[in-house]
Amino acid sequence: MAKLTTKTVDIDGLAINIDPAVFEDYEFLEAFADVEDGKPSHIVRPFRMLFQGDSYQAVKDHLRDADGRVNVKDMTAFLLKVVKAVAPNS
Repeated sequence: MAKLTTKTVDIDGLAINIDPAVFEDYEFLEAFADVEDGKPSHIVRPFRMLFQGDSYQAVKDHLRDADGRVNVKDMTAFLLKVVKAVAPNS
């Protein structure tokens, strides 16, 4: 069994733990490619794969605006920042 290793990154004032092994998962890369190809509606799948446990809700709460909404563009930008911080060569 592989040892679980996480990396803590601080993105826009939110510290989150990420398992870098997710970037070796073909299905994550497939889902992420859809987002990079300009299909922001596909962001849900890579977000759920990347942010495990309480992190998923914490990210949404961190990005929530004054009206209580979470903007898709903000979620996409946050995802891209996390990828650059954890796996800059991806």
